[in-house]
Amino acid sequence: MGWNSWNAFRTDVDEEKVVGAARVLVDSGLAGLGYVYVNLDDGWWLKRRAGDGRLQIRTGIFPSAATGGPDGTSFRPFTDKLHAMGLKAGIYTDIGRNACSQAYDLHSPNLPQGTTAEREVGLDGHVAQDIGLYFKDWGFDYIKVDACGLADFAPGSDLVQRQRYRGLTPLIERGPSTAPTSPPCAAATKPSPPRCGPPGRPTTTCCRSARGAWRTCAPGARKSATCGARAATSRPAGPACCTTSTAPRNARCMPARVIGTIPTSCTSATRNSTPPTRSKCGRTFRCGR
Repeated sequence: MGWNSWNAFRTDVDEEKVVGAARVLVDSGLAGLGYVYVNLDDGWWLKRRAGDGRLQIRTGIFPSAATGGPDGTSFRPFTDKLHAMGLKAGIYTDIGRNACSQAYDLHSPNLPQGTTAEREVGLDGHVAQDIGLYFKDWGFDYIKVDACGLADFAPGSDLVQRQRYRGLTPLIERGPSTAPTSPPCAAATKPSPPRCGPPGRPTTTCCRSARGAWRTCAPGARKSATCGARAATSRPAGPACCTTSTAPRNARCMPARVIGTIPTSCTSATRNSTPPTRSKCGRTFRCGR
């Protein structure tokens, strides 16, 4: 369990904000309860360096990364700081050539810069190089791999033409799933009324054999009314496996007012009280604003 920078800051992220969230996890006692992952999302990269393809960090927002030398930049000082706090460090990438911000945050000042090739910061064509960089060189413990790069950069699209990206015929089709991905999930493909949660947004449970991680909100959700227990998965299952029942048993409230986002994952008994204020972690937090 842990915290991710996206819903709070999108690409308007910097070192001070992420380290500040890490301190809240430690000082509030949440780290001791298992909230140990501090995951940096989109917005950190400057470009992919021409010549050797090494990713360069935007040091204007991550000053400790300005290490100099032949590597240019490094997240090692940043991950060392999180590890010294007893936490784990996570980073973001995309399985395609380009990241989600390059499709959906076009006015952000923190988009990759340079030529078409220099702005291709995703894993495609650089898997071994980037994975070695993230884990071995920079010391990260976790990686979030997005897939906008396989869905949103179709050749001939307005986005590709305006931004001078290389087009990629979509390998993922956005929209509801039309078939179950595994027999245990077949029964879950038909939506049912929520057991607890706001109208139209049922809280969820997932086939544990198909899901590896939970998240508390849909991407970009910033209000507690939009936050239930939601699942992250690498399978293109749409709503399958994730339509009914309650939140994971170990879900707890997060101190949203302090961290600056609303990652609200209260226990099923308190999630929809007015206002939900108490978790089973021995501390009282307000789950929302």
